[in-house]
Amino acid sequence: MAGRTGATPGRMARSAALVEIADVTDRELLRRFADTGDEHAFTTLVARHAPMVHGVCQRVLPTVQDAEDACQATFWILARKARARQWQPSVANWLYTTARQVASRAQRTAVRRARRERRAAIPEAIPALDDISGRELLAALDQELGKLPTLYREPLVLCYLEGLSREDAATHLGIPAGTVKTRLERGRKRIEAALIRRGIMPGLGVLALAITTPARATPLKQIESILAVVSGPPPAAVAALVRGAVMSGLLRKSLIAVVVAISIAGLGVGWDAVSPAATEPGSGQPTEQNPGSSDSTVPRSQNHPIPHTAVPARLGRPTLPLAPVPKDLDAQFLKDVAGARARAIGFLRTQQTSDGTWENDTLKYLADMDGGSTALVVLALLEAGVPTNDPAVAKAVEYLAKLPPRKTYVVSLQTQALAKADPKKHAKQIQTNVDWLIDKAIGLKAGRLEGWSYPGGQIGDGSNTHFAVLALHTAARAGAKVDDTVWVAIRDHYVRTQKNGGWTYQNVDFDKVISGSMTVAALAGLAVVAKHEKTPNAGKEAFEKGMTKLLEMPEPSTKSTGYLWMTLAELGRASETTTFKSKGKELAWYREGATKRVAEQQPDGSWVGGVGIDSMKVMSTAFGLYFLGPPAIK
Repeated sequence: MAGRTGATPGRMARSAALVEIADVTDRELLRRFADTGDEHAFTTLVARHAPMVHGVCQRVLPTVQDAEDACQATFWILARKARARQWQPSVANWLYTTARQVASRAQRTAVRRARRERRAAIPEAIPALDDISGRELLAALDQELGKLPTLYREPLVLCYLEGLSREDAATHLGIPAGTVKTRLERGRKRIEAALIRRGIMPGLGVLALAITTPARATPLKQIESILAVVSGPPPAAVAALVRGAVMSGLLRKSLIAVVVAISIAGLGVGWDAVSPAATEPGSGQPTEQNPGSSDSTVPRSQNHPIPHTAVPARLGRPTLPLAPVPKDLDAQFLKDVAGARARAIGFLRTQQTSDGTWENDTLKYLADMDGGSTALVVLALLEAGVPTNDPAVAKAVEYLAKLPPRKTYVVSLQTQALAKADPKKHAKQIQTNVDWLIDKAIGLKAGRLEGWSYPGGQIGDGSNTHFAVLALHTAARAGAKVDDTVWVAIRDHYVRTQKNGGWTYQNVDFDKVISGSMTVAALAGLAVVAKHEKTPNAGKEAFEKGMTKLLEMPEPSTKSTGYLWMTLAELGRASETTTFKSKGKELAWYREGATKRVAEQQPDGSWVGGVGIDSMKVMSTAFGLYFLGPPAIK
């Protein structure tokens, strides 16, 4: 580089702060460097990405010097390839991939050297853990997490390894912030499932975080050393790494892991805030069709607080994840909830019939509701972290995919289950269900939505309406087309039908009894609608009045306790909070509810009680497990 313009590395490094411009993409900086020899542009790239690259190398290699050599080799390769390929808006993913592979090769060389010298290479950055060494854990995570498509890996590297906000990552990638948010959550969901299949408890990721060097500001001396190497022939150690990388074909596009940061993200982050930015419009791209269940507030720096998470004891196969939890929950509480979750999953497994369903006792009570209880159980299992390729889930989903739309309850639950299990595979059925639900919406075509009911019904009810709204929300997040006017109509319906701050079962003159569960259901509906509307604050006043009304109730009234559990969980997750607050009153819905669920659980892992649906073990247990699934973080 110095040979091009005569600039010294020292002068270039001292200019780094002046050329680090947030709205200039990496691709543009590389173009300037390749076309005109703009050394300031390359210095900006080094200052922007060196912390992440050095951190990757340091996690892999046994000594600080080895990590520095690998970091320098990575940027040397970038400089030589600047004009040799078509670059993406951000080179973070390419740098991460290259750094990981260069460091891995250096690590193998170091091990061989250590053996020759009859001494073990002692990691400086990664101490051993009690049951599994840090290096072994990272290797296992690398193997699984490295299978992520580039589509998801890019924002994960930027946000979790480089500490960028979603907005800054969106600028670097040249895509909307909402798209970044969706890809982050979908990438995390894939990673969590992969770790679970390997039998790695997510809690180990928390331990791994403690031995990982986070991205931080690059010291001036480090920038100077990198630029000095890039400016001319590399030192022997760096040259060896470069030659090895080229000869081994390590620079081709490959699957590399985001390793530890994603493990902690899957454990300690919350659900979407009530905002339209939480929704990514369907793009039609196959790789964009995987749903996410939760999203996080992306850490901006190494000072971002790490959510408190306990490491659960192993509960037998299949290994179950510890769902994301609020930061103020203690270890014993988490252990109790994890145990209750595992026992409930075990019970539901024993109740599945040979055809893959959970319909045996439900059909005796609910006429023509084939598929409803099976879909509810599938939703509960997925919420609790059971992977989509689990045999019990896969068999049940196969059954659900064959059901034609007939009743609002079943269609709504079926839509949510298919969207969470495999939206790409079931995209056609999901869209069919969406169209069916919109067609069955009472009064929608006339311009005044009255809600949903059973087919043929002319008066909407809060329960059918709630299920339909949640189904449309889940489907839209999975890529299905839902017209904007539908969200406006739903919001207007909830605002118009509010009575005394709450909601009744039906919007008719003679129904004046405010229902606790219908109030919670309506609040959940308003919360999810706000994620899709262009004017998300339009229903804010009604939502606040409803929350005040809910907290005034000594005990929310309901016909089904299980249904109330489900709606409370949906409201909390959509609102991204574990504590409802209004006018000085508050309800710690997750802590109080989970404590009751743990205390009331039967020895066989089920929940049962009351009449009707609550008296059926499968349905009641599915509701309870759904409640114990990942709460929001706040």
